[in-house]
This record gives sequence, structure tokens and C-alpha cells, in this order.
Amino acid sequence: MKYATLLGLPLSILATTAAAQMADCDYKAKFYGTTGTIQVTGGEPVGYYTPRYTASNVYMEGDTIFIDKATLSQVRIGKTKNGDWAIQGNWRLGSSTKKNVLFICK
Repeated sequence: MKYATLLGLPLSILATTAAAQMADCDYKAKFYGTTGTIQVTGGEPVGYYTPRYTASNVYMEGDTIFIDKATLSQVRIGKTKNGDWAIQGNWRLGSSTKKNVLFICK
């Protein structure tokens, strides 16, 4: 097993592209001053929302989750040290980017 660390939270990497290994859950991350939530159902990302926005088109292709005009690329799926399922990747919306955004199943 490979391990990555983000903000002091070790993430045990179980897969790099297999959406089927995502546990059904709402995965939450705080970034850009708000909380973003990726909804996973049937092992696939199916929704994304923030307090002010709800995406209309969410899907995964390869190791990238597409959220309307945004992407979460180089997606890694695994569990945190606490045993919580997590999705980690590089966020991009237009010219705004943020590396290693960690969405944790809550």
C-alpha cells in the first residue's frame, strides 16, 4: 500500500482510477472559503454542491472527476488514518487551481 499525507492526514491510497472502489457517501472538503461536497452513489460520483451552487453534470472518466466546468484530476481514493473514506485530487476551475484537495466521507 502507498501512503500520501495532506495537511497531516495520512491517506492510504487504494486506487487511482477505479470509481467502483468509492464508498457511497457525501465527501466534504473545505477550500476557497466554503465547503464543497461530492456525492457518490453506486460507487460513482453523481453530484456536487456548495452552500451557493449545485452542479448539473458530474461524472468520472479515468482518474478525473468532471464537475460542470471544474475538474478534480489525479484522483486517489482511499481511507484516512482514522478509517474514513476519502477522495483526493487537484482542483481546477478556470484559472483557479488547488492541489491535493481532500474530500472526506462524512
